[in-house]
Amino acid sequence: MMYDFINMEMQKTLQTLASILSSIFVRY
Repeated sequence: MMYDFINMEMQKTLQTLASILSSIFVRY
């Protein structure tokens, strides 16, 4: 149970980082 929760949080964090990186790359 706890592992699934941590895994979901990690995926959300990775998606946020990916969107930030893509927005930075699109800008330059």
